[in-house]
Amino acid sequence: MNKKVSLLLIVCGIASISVQFFIQRIAIPYFGSSIYSNSLIVGVFLMALALGYYLGSRLKPRFELLQYIIFSAGIIYSLLVNSEVLNYFVTVFGRSYFVLFLFNLISTFPLGILFSLIPIILIGVNRTDKANVSSGRIYSMSTVGNVLGCIITSFFLVYYFGLTNAVLILSVLLFIISIYVATKVGNKVLFFLCATLIVSMRLIPTNDKSKLSTIYSDVKIIETENFKKLMVNNSLASFYNKKNSYAEYINIIRKDFFESSEDKEVLVLGGAGSTISHNDNNRYVYVEIDKLLWEFSQNNFLKTKNDGVHFEDGRRFLIENEKKWDFIVMDIYSNRINIPWHLLTQEFFNLLGSRVKENGIIIINAIHNSYFKSKFSRSLFWTIQGSIGPCEVKKIPNNMELTNFLYYCHSNKHELIYTDDSIEHEIEHFK
Repeated sequence: MNKKVSLLLIVCGIASISVQFFIQRIAIPYFGSSIYSNSLIVGVFLMALALGYYLGSRLKPRFELLQYIIFSAGIIYSLLVNSEVLNYFVTVFGRSYFVLFLFNLISTFPLGILFSLIPIILIGVNRTDKANVSSGRIYSMSTVGNVLGCIITSFFLVYYFGLTNAVLILSVLLFIISIYVATKVGNKVLFFLCATLIVSMRLIPTNDKSKLSTIYSDVKIIETENFKKLMVNNSLASFYNKKNSYAEYINIIRKDFFESSEDKEVLVLGGAGSTISHNDNNRYVYVEIDKLLWEFSQNNFLKTKNDGVHFEDGRRFLIENEKKWDFIVMDIYSNRINIPWHLLTQEFFNLLGSRVKENGIIIINAIHNSYFKSKFSRSLFWTIQGSIGPCEVKKIPNNMELTNFLYYCHSNKHELIYTDDSIEHEIEHFK
């Protein structure tokens, strides 16, 4: 197996595994990072591989086919693996897992078929080795590409270049490989011209300081003469105006607790715009998983004071740090409706309750059905109350189906439960 074939297999291996990461990242603003959305994405891609393997068994193996397969994969990569396509589907058909399935059918499904054909064709045309030796080497190189794709995509491409440009980089690699393996000069020229046109259409300027794409988020700042908005994954994450007024729930939290207090130790899980600590005299420590989002917000949205920022998962931080706080504010959303699932469980809220001082208060911002008509809203209510303890629930009025609820919960201390056999309630009522 020559170097050209090895390079081809490694690049296509990187591209085939990376597309699943890209689609998962694109889906986060609309469907969150749940096991359901991720399993659907992987399942569709595996289904495409199975069909590709079947088609490969029916095709006559010709090395010339590779140039067209790889170039076609580059076109699909550059034009269909992007958030604009999914946003169109969501706008037309609404937000459902069926829509995510349709998006996968037009993006990851054809790519799965195309990439699965490559090793099959190479096995057929490689007449110099025995079948078992040839297939072993080919699938080995392809798997090396998969491994590199897992590491390069998340730790390098998306981190340093953003999602859109990371997809474009892999599209360019596929175009280069297709030109490299093309057998005719005319095909090489045609591929080059088409690739140049497609890449020019998709090229994103990197000097736009109002936008950012990270591993976790698509971020945008909207600014007018009177206000600034921080948009994260197509949802309003933070807001302030020239009168130092913020999002309504932030205004209420500040008025209820922080405007009348001073030098309190406050832990904030989730940062985004960090408006809660703006021009305030308490001591704030933030935990924000997305370092690039935090830096972008501080430099371009609102610079706020703090006593420290930890760039890690909120649950992990609480496990590793046993310090107790006067206040803990939980405001963790990947978009308008999605909180990471591991931050919604009884185990997490028990942990949260154990990290406040006696008489400390936990403040949770939750967005759910305005009248607790959904199963999620009711389940979340009982999970919080049953884990932490008594909570005051304050609804932020609006005319929408979903609204902000503020849970003000006291430290994790469960008092005596009254029963028919007890008389304590007759006495304690007057204490």
